[in-house]
Amino acid sequence: MVAARIARAAGTARRAVRWGVGTPVELWRYATRGVEVHRTEIEDPDETFEVSRLPRRLAVGVQTMASGVGPAFHRRYSVRVIGARTTPAALLGSLERNFNAVMPGGMSEVDDTELRHAVGDELRIHLAGPWDAPVRVIDTDANRMRFATLDGHMEAGEIEFRIEEEGDPGELELVIESWARSSGPAFAALYHPLGLAKEVQLHMWATVLERLAHRSGGEIVDGIRVVTRRREPTRA
Repeated sequence: MVAARIARAAGTARRAVRWGVGTPVELWRYATRGVEVHRTEIEDPDETFEVSRLPRRLAVGVQTMASGVGPAFHRRYSVRVIGARTTPAALLGSLERNFNAVMPGGMSEVDDTELRHAVGDELRIHLAGPWDAPVRVIDTDANRMRFATLDGHMEAGEIEFRIEEEGDPGELELVIESWARSSGPAFAALYHPLGLAKEVQLHMWATVLERLAHRSGGEIVDGIRVVTRRREPTRA
């Protein structure tokens, strides 16, 4: 027990040093990104948000969208890759085996000891800030993984990673798609209307897509596309 507390404290201290050095690096990468980002923002009161109906064994500790605060956001980050020299299953498998290799290391770190990809398994993403991001795998197949946020996460909802084959050989679409609300007022303020947390999130997932595209052996065409649909909370 004592050893575990010491290990956690050491990990926290190490990450604090890492964030102090790495966050300015990530800010520079955000400002100088070489791949163009195309943004579309839509306020859509009729947006239907895709949420999973979970059995009890998966639902315990999950922060659902209904438990969140503020507007609901459906965000889709995607890139089209040509000339890929791998399959969707192999590329997704490489992500499952080592999330840290594609995450922006100056602002995030995944606990490798907790990293699994079977339904029901959990992992924790440490972030440069007052929040961590614990999630649980709730669905998976050869080219797709879906996670639900757990207690303590800054968001309440779900996120999916998937890799789809397009029409021509070597053509893939890499997609990260989320359906979520903020888990509390503090993060809601940073996310909307201030927009700071939303830009941090965009940088994180755009980085993952770029690095996965590079890992595929292909190249990105038409930049990174980010489509955000926002639905304001219903007023009684």
